[in-house]
This record gives sequence, C-alpha cells and structure tokens, in this order.
Amino acid sequence: MITPKRNQKMDHRSWQLPVKRVATREKIDRSVVWNNTHVCYEHSLFGQVNSIHYNHSGSQLGCVSTNHVLLMRVPQSEGAVWNEQTNRRSHSIRFRSDDKLTIQAVELRVVLRSPDTAFERQVQGHTRDVRDALFLDRQTFASGSDDNTVRLWDMTNQAELAIGRQHTDYVRSLALHSEGCFYSGSYDHTVMLWDARAGLEAPMATLRPAVDAPIEQILFVPERSWMVSSSADVITVYDTRSSHVLAQGSLHTKAVTALTYSTQHQALVTGGLDHRVVFSTVEGNTLTGVASKKMPFAVTALAMHPDSTEYAVGMGNGLVQVSKVEPVFAAVKSASKDDEEEAPIALPGDEVKQSAAERYEDMLKRKIGTIRQLFVVYQYHKALKSALYSRIPDVIISTLEELQRRGALHVALSGHTDRTIVQLLRFITERLENPQLTNLLLATLDFVFDIYAEVAGKSAFFHRELLLAHRRLGETLRALRSMENTIGIMEMIVNGGELE
Repeated sequence: MITPKRNQKMDHRSWQLPVKRVATREKIDRSVVWNNTHVCYEHSLFGQVNSIHYNHSGSQLGCVSTNHVLLMRVPQSEGAVWNEQTNRRSHSIRFRSDDKLTIQAVELRVVLRSPDTAFERQVQGHTRDVRDALFLDRQTFASGSDDNTVRLWDMTNQAELAIGRQHTDYVRSLALHSEGCFYSGSYDHTVMLWDARAGLEAPMATLRPAVDAPIEQILFVPERSWMVSSSADVITVYDTRSSHVLAQGSLHTKAVTALTYSTQHQALVTGGLDHRVVFSTVEGNTLTGVASKKMPFAVTALAMHPDSTEYAVGMGNGLVQVSKVEPVFAAVKSASKDDEEEAPIALPGDEVKQSAAERYEDMLKRKIGTIRQLFVVYQYHKALKSALYSRIPDVIISTLEELQRRGALHVALSGHTDRTIVQLLRFITERLENPQLTNLLLATLDFVFDIYAEVAGKSAFFHRELLLAHRRLGETLRALRSMENTIGIMEMIVNGGELE
C-alpha cells in the first residue's frame, strides 16, 4: 500500500482524483434513476396528507389532507384548480378513467366532483368514516369504510346497489383490478377480491398475508398481475393468477403506509412512518431494495406520474413534495470488441438530446468533482458515503482506490449507519470475482468486518444482509473451485500433448 509522506505537501489546485473505469455487466442499474431525482415543488396542506393521486393523463395531481383539498395542474407552475381548506376530514381522492370526475372519501360521505365544471354530488350510507372510494366504470363506484363494509353505488341515481359485510374490521384501502372488479384491504388482516357484477354477498377470493397484522395499504399492478399489500413493516407481493405469495420482505423499520409503482422503471415504491421512501424490485421470489430517500417527516401518501417522470410524497405534517425523475444512463459493456470502454445506454423511454456517452461522462464528471472537493478537505467519511450513494461503479472504485492509496480506508469506513455499510457490502459481493478489483475489495471487506463485527448482533437488518453476502461469496468460491479443477484437467491434457 502506498501512502503519501507526512511532510510532503500536496498541490490541491492541480490534484485530480484518478478515475478508475470498472467493467460492468450489460445490466441497467435502476438505483441510479432514483438516486438522481430532485425536489422540484413543495406545498404545505393543513393536517396530515392522507391521499395523493395523479389523473390518468398525468395533467393533474390531487392531494387531500385532514382539513385540505388541493388539485394541482402538472407541471405545478401552472397553478391549482382547487386549493380549499375545509373543516371536514378527507381521506382519499381518485379520478375516473376519462379524468372528468374526481371521487373523494369525506367523513361519512362519498363526494363526486368535476375539475372542469361546478358539478358535485354526495352520497351517504356508511355509519362511520369512509376511508377510500374508486370508480369501477363510468357509472358505478365502490367505497370502503370504518364500519367494516364495502358498498357499491350507482352514480346516475346515487343509489346504493349492494353491501359487502365479509370484513370484520376497518376497511382502509381499495384497489381496482379490472372494470367491475376491485380489491379491499382491511384491518382484519385480509385482502378480498370483489366482482360487482356478481354482487357483494361473498368475495371472489381472499388473500391472507403470512404476517399477522392489519392491512394498511393495497396496490394492484396490472402489468405484472401483482397484488401488493403492506402489513406493519412487511410488504407482500401476490401473483394474482395463482393467488400465491410471490415475494415478501421488510424494507422499512416502521409501518408501511403508502404504495405506488413505476411502470417504466419496473420499481415498487413504498413509504413508511420511518420517514423513508424505498424503491425496490422483485427478482424471482426476492423483494430487493435498490434505493432509499430520507424524508423530513413520516410518509403517509405516494403517487407516481403515469409516465414516471415525477413522483409525489405526502407527509404527516402536511408537506407535499414533488420530485423530478431525470433521464439517466447506465454504463454497460460496449458490444464492439475493439472498444473496451463501457458505453452508457439510455433507459427505456428517455428522450436523448446528447449522445449516451456524453450524458454519462457529464454525470461522472460532476460526481468525481464532488468527491475531489471532499478529499481536498480530508473529509474521507463523507467522500465514501457520497460515492456509495451515487451508485456509479466508476466513482465508488475510484474513491476506494484513493482512500487505500492515502491509507485512510479504515477512517473512511468508520462511523457509518448499518444501511450505508449494507450498500457497500452489496457492491462488493457483486464485483468480488473481478480479478482487477479483488485485492481492493477484499481489503475493504477486512476493514468492514473489523469495525462492524459487533453490529451484526444488534441490527437484524445488518445481520440479514451479512447472511446474504455470505451465501453469495460461498457461491462464488464454489464456482472458482470448479474452475480450478477444470484448469487442472486442462493442464494434464496440454502437458500430455507436449510429451507426445
């Protein structure tokens, strides 16, 4: 290991952080999308934000809180359609498929309202607060309430068509499955599928999560045939074609209160009372977190724009934040054998004004510049953290190499949270088999184990990730041993051929 001499002065004006190019697999790193988002708009409502939804065209964003109703145009700079403070508790807001009507759950009533005209209708029949309501088609809608029932309504004559009484506790969330069919999630720990055409005497199917806890939120993802539910801090993903659990996991430390999905980036987005928004994917039977955003307050509502160009977060103090999702690029190996450098490619749906290589180089230059400034003032801890959360392999490896050269790897690795160290563990286990990086990554692992050995017994999250890393490294070691046996056989054949 080479370390700079203590009495040797460094010219910080001319010094540049060397960039190490890391060969990557032909795989888009979805975390880069979410780690490069930025807040573009904020608005404060009165009371806790209970529901946020974009309309189907993405031209409007509806938000309701305990004492406030806000309907904004998109982009938000174009102003609001409604911005009303009320003395009535509002619990949810959604849009009809043609975007000509909104449906709101307000105390004991369901309110139908037009964003373009003065049209407004109210229906009442529940005996306790209505928590959610949605359109099943252009004429009928459903509602779920704290009176333990789901109800079906006709919009034309405002008549109650049917009542479902199968739930035994509060009905807190509804999700549209298809025209005339919907799901309901309840505090009785069940998710039920209803078909309005068959009546509401009995559900078509009942899903029971393995977690014995109330259902806080549900979400149906038609593109994947998924039903997603949150119970306490556990997220369960069902395959609705078989009604079996596809994946289950805990990515939050407190209750998950909000769910949404990005179709373009194939990411499940969850929000919880732990002040975090987590972006995850389902690979095989595993729910894997790819990025996380820290919020100033507990997250109570989420919405993704239909084009995945922005997402909105509602919080317990009434704050609504809208974040822009910028087009970003992932570095992948060039298809050309002559060009050994990695060529970035655009994610699906991105509008490319610069070439992919130029966009990636611009982003890399910005990140490396930030890390360089931290090295200049000897902020090694912050430099490593900033590199890890950039999710760019070139930046992370360049930072680790410079820390090792300066003899500051141990200093930089100390004092991080378990989530930051898990981020580093995942990065190392995915690239440890790369011969160019093996020595550096093994040295980093040694320091991690030396510093954080005691944390494994105190953090269940860190312990679980250590087990996963142990399993992945074991698989890599077995593969290397098989290769060693193969090389031995090849040597015997080669040596035998030379003797003849």
